[in-house]
Amino acid sequence: STANALILASVNTGFVVPFFNLMDNLDTSEIDVNLYGLNKLYASDQISNYYRHRYKLSLVVNHHVNMNDPKVQWFVSEFERQNGFLPSVSGYAMKGFDLSSFIGQAIQKLGKSFSDQRIQQETFKGLDSIFKFKKVNPSSGFENRGLFFIQYNDYSIVELNMFTPQN
Repeated sequence: STANALILASVNTGFVVPFFNLMDNLDTSEIDVNLYGLNKLYASDQISNYYRHRYKLSLVVNHHVNMNDPKVQWFVSEFERQNGFLPSVSGYAMKGFDLSSFIGQAIQKLGKSFSDQRIQQETFKGLDSIFKFKKVNPSSGFENRGLFFIQYNDYSIVELNMFTPQN
């Protein structure tokens, strides 16, 4: 059978909570449903994890930490060893580490004065961020277009792939 794609284009709890309550009445043994939602649903505490996983909710998000990644585990361990406490999961420590690592790798690969054109050709996946820059217009700076495509599945969050639009 063909899966039905449902796109939840709202983060308004007055709509989202009743939507999931109605979905709970669906017989998913007869109807295959793929549910897609917006970035803000990632941090919403209004949606039960039961619903996220039952419908394998897929989201495009700009930050995601995979705690099973050995690089993340190394960072958390080193951070705790040096500071005496754990970093917040999507806090400034990981973001700062990712940005510093990106800049260091860009300088190493492209040289100290890398051009706008060359930086736009690079993609860097960090601990909780993906960097894929695009110059918005000639008189402005860059926009980061690197995103994660994730899915709630079997009570874990799976990275489906990196989402890096070309335009």
